[in-house]
Amino acid sequence: MANSFFQRLFKNHLKRFIKFGIVGGSGTLVNLGVQYLLTLAGLHYIFAGVIATEISIINNFLLNNFWTWRDNPAKTKRSFVSRLLKYNSSMIITGIAQNLMMIFLTELFKINDLISKFIAIVIITIVNYIIHYFWTFKGSADEEK
Repeated sequence: MANSFFQRLFKNHLKRFIKFGIVGGSGTLVNLGVQYLLTLAGLHYIFAGVIATEISIINNFLLNNFWTWRDNPAKTKRSFVSRLLKYNSSMIITGIAQNLMMIFLTELFKINDLISKFIAIVIITIVNYIIHYFWTFKGSADEEK
């Protein structure tokens, strides 16, 4: 019984989680590209970084909304905006958590900062998926069967 539960859980989420990861990877490229272009245009790197991060969050939201969770579309403009605000706010909070986790692992356990960052990214990616599944996009019809 428990085995079939985990098989179903794995089957239902693997494809969506892979899409979620692809979206995250594309968001990283968008973030870096926008950062590069804005600093090249003369904007201070901190301001460029903030703008690049927000643009990548919006990019990721749109891709996740229309591709990763396309089986569960927003029914109204209001629900779409609500999803966008939920997505944006959760990404800001988990972004802060990711950096705090990196600092914690680096300072307390003396782990290399890049390794700490990688560990934090892996953990926060899973946390983000769970948040978006249960809150931002509220599951999907195919997984409720």
